[in-house]
Amino acid sequence: MRILLLATALLTRSLDAAEEASVRIRPVWWQAPAAPIQLHVEDTGDKHRPIRVLQMCPLESFGATMEKGAVLLQRIEPDPADPKSKPRWEPYASAPLPQGSRDLLMLLLPSPGGKSAQARLVPMDEDTLRWGGTRLVNLTAARLVGQVADKPFSVAPGGSAVLPFVATQRSVVEIMLAADTRAGREMVFSSKGIFSPTKRTLLFIVNGAEKGSYETRAIEEPNPDPKVQDDSEAGG
Repeated sequence: MRILLLATALLTRSLDAAEEASVRIRPVWWQAPAAPIQLHVEDTGDKHRPIRVLQMCPLESFGATMEKGAVLLQRIEPDPADPKSKPRWEPYASAPLPQGSRDLLMLLLPSPGGKSAQARLVPMDEDTLRWGGTRLVNLTAARLVGQVADKPFSVAPGGSAVLPFVATQRSVVEIMLAADTRAGREMVFSSKGIFSPTKRTLLFIVNGAEKGSYETRAIEEPNPDPKVQDDSEAGG
């Protein structure tokens, strides 16, 4: 009986450790390729499973470990001219996992040829990006500075930061954003935004097609708690 209990305890700890080691990865396209690409992830054993990836809309997720990182695979079909050719799997996009995060958005930026993609990982953990909050992701080469609800913030090039305002009820808040460039400080935008505990937001800033212009895109995740939805609507 003692041996059985010991084996059960060791198995439970092993399963717990495996579960703790898994990090949730949610891939999205920044711009979906013109030609559809079917991506896969490693499954149990030597198997692979397909995963659906949409443009700027998280749909499906997969688990990753610190050892392997976040990896998306593409199936390369056999060469019909070579009877000995077999299908193979090649990495399409990969990125090492940052320490301390258990929930990550995987932003895919396809290469011009479409054979691979750069991957940017953005933390989505609820303890850092709370409901009613916004994380600003700076994909420009300049430092971004701004204010939200009269509170200042800044984001380094290539970095991200949670804005210093979290809505506990539906709020219309003024937000201003500028870029510190070599030519001086350039205005990115200045407007009023709606913040609400019914959602949390990832706000991406990139350089526009014209010099000195900027483009913004956002991903909004709705709060699954129906009580928060009702409280917000009642308060708004």
